Amino acid sequence: MEASIRIKNLSKEVGNFKLENIDFSLEPGYVLGLIGRNGAGKTTLINTILGLWTPEKGSIHVGGFDRVEDEIKAKNELAYVTDDCMFPLEMTPYSIGKIFGKIYNVFDYTHYKKLCARFRLPMHKRLQRMSRGMVVKLQLAFAFSRDAKLYIFDEPSAGLDPVFRKELVDLVFDLTYDGKKSVIFSTHLTDELDRIADYILLLEDGKQKLFEQKEELVSRYKLVRGSKEQIEAYADKIVGKRITPSSCEALIKAEDPNKSSDKNNSYTDIRNTIFDDLNRPLITTPTIEDIMYYFIKGCD
Repeated sequence: MEASIRIKNLSKEVGNFKLENIDFSLEPGYVLGLIGRNGAGKTTLINTILGLWTPEKGSIHVGGFDRVEDEIKAKNELAYVTDDCMFPLEMTPYSIGKIFGKIYNVFDYTHYKKLCARFRLPMHKRLQRMSRGMVVKLQLAFAFSRDAKLYIFDEPSAGLDPVFRKELVDLVFDLTYDGKKSVIFSTHLTDELDRIADYILLLEDGKQKLFEQKEELVSRYKLVRGSKEQIEAYADKIVGKRITPSSCEALIKAEDPNKSSDKNNSYTDIRNTIFDDLNRPLITTPTIEDIMYYFIKGCD
């Protein structure tokens, strides 16, 4: 089956910022969590995928169609929600569904109306009179009513209440359940990605810091909390650390369970042999936020 999106050696320069050598592929049925701090390149990447900017190097294929050479076909395989509303604010949900729905090959207006009702959106109220959260819900209702191969949600949780954020997670699960559609989910609320992401793409300074399956990613690292001396016992495994007068914490590489090693190189054995039961560091599974923080922070 053709990948929902395939990006090869993508580079794009916007002003003084350069996105370079982005390379990944996402198969149908999966959710990609796009993370990175402000200015890392997330918006530049999304805008380039959407066709707002043309790549200077590399290629983007959406549903098998080249984003530049087969622009119309690729566009029909894309549905998206961005931080800035893509619809004129003087329009109503009713007019948006009737007018913009005709632009795409497949748009289920009946489903769109049901989602608007479910999201409690007044069909004849102008967007400019709605709250930011309601405008986001309108965009989501429109996107979920499209039959696309790739759905891009750029900060979709902005302005949404906690109850609806949980509902959004369920909607994303339903969207990818049949194994035919994929989602790129860009967000600062990384706890959502802990629940729904299958892959993680981390950008930093316009570069691809990592692209990996989430379960493999979190299994390859551990979060260690303890004294400065306890943290330093893992010096050769530390990815990043944070030491303050009151606490010490580090992200370390976990021992490969399929690789035999000397006891002195195993963090489990270090914990059990160097520290007694009353004075052992706390070792836990990191969250996506932990991994992003320490990959970016390093060991400064």
